[in-house]
Amino acid sequence: MAKDVTGQPWYFDAAAQGEGFGPNADGVSVVFNKPVFIKRIKVYTGDGGEVLLYDRKDAPAVTGAPGPTDAHFARHTVLDLKTLAAQDNFEVPVEATLLGIYVSILPASAYLEVFHGEVA
Repeated sequence: MAKDVTGQPWYFDAAAQGEGFGPNADGVSVVFNKPVFIKRIKVYTGDGGEVLLYDRKDAPAVTGAPGPTDAHFARHTVLDLKTLAAQDNFEVPVEATLLGIYVSILPASAYLEVFHGEVA
């Protein structure tokens, strides 16, 4: 199954998938071009390994001038979970409005369910 953001929760099953304003600002195909409130993320670890999520794909250069390269739009880590055991499924509360979700690293056979609120 591929990325599915048509309902609740959103479903991601591979690296380089994303949703929201942040990934869109970095050229990732999205449905919602707005920040989103993330309630929690369920992690299904598959074969085990590392899960790494950002709020956008790339970290823009900070020029000091206001605008899209300003520090306000810097990339932030949403989840950085290392050495996860195989089939060690769990839930992480987030409760924050983020620029988006971008899956940077996801183990084989792993997937994420992202529970969200209103798109900002």
